[in-house]
Amino acid sequence: MNSKQVVECIVLVLMSVVLPCVLSQTCDALLSDDNHCSCDLKDASGTSQGLVTLQYLDRTPPLVDKVAGKADPNHLYSYNPCTPFTQPPGDGCQNKAACQFVPSTSASYSTGTQESVLYKMSGSNVQFEYSDTEQQTLRTTRVTLICDKSAVPARINVRGEEETQYYYIDITTACACPDVCKDGPPVGPVKEGLSTGSILCIIFFVVLIVYLIIGALVNKYVRSKEGAEIVPNSGFWSDLPYLIKDGFLFAISPCKKKQAYDQI
Repeated sequence: MNSKQVVECIVLVLMSVVLPCVLSQTCDALLSDDNHCSCDLKDASGTSQGLVTLQYLDRTPPLVDKVAGKADPNHLYSYNPCTPFTQPPGDGCQNKAACQFVPSTSASYSTGTQESVLYKMSGSNVQFEYSDTEQQTLRTTRVTLICDKSAVPARINVRGEEETQYYYIDITTACACPDVCKDGPPVGPVKEGLSTGSILCIIFFVVLIVYLIIGALVNKYVRSKEGAEIVPNSGFWSDLPYLIKDGFLFAISPCKKKQAYDQI
């Protein structure tokens, strides 16, 4: 197998295995989750990555009349992830998960219930989506959980109504990281060691640097090479961009063939 074929195989593996796994994560509801505030993060193969939960943020409620950002400065928001809460004035926010309050009119509106929660992915982040319908108006709250093992206590950012009847809250917390809060909330920032991927990257770059240094010394002092030829396997490195391009075209070629067949 020549170098071109090797690069084509590497690109094909990355696109057909690694990329789908990253893009196909899910967070499934727990059968025992009566409070609707935890889910099981899984990869594309269905293998559990660990528990993601907001149960330790549950209060009455943790967000009370919190002002949103610049995009929505005229409303206040309340949210409780697990237990329904009631907030005066009026009857618009009774036994809800999330509510909007309008100070200018003293009106309150439900923006979601615990029972309606859907567990989704927003990029690599888990997102809890709540909804509720009042007077034929559907309102939806999207709470994005951002994993940060140093975020103890959690940091909450209410973005507000960035789209009509859609309300956004970001919660940066260690409990958004799989299994960090499985046995209880951390009392301080979670110490995080190097992941397997980080270790492999370090090994790769160390080996690459040693290879380049030793190869250059051998080429210069043993083989008496000069200029660009000092770089070990300089021909391969100069061809690498074109090999990567060929590998990418090879990887997507089945898609192009299918499009051609569809046109026929």
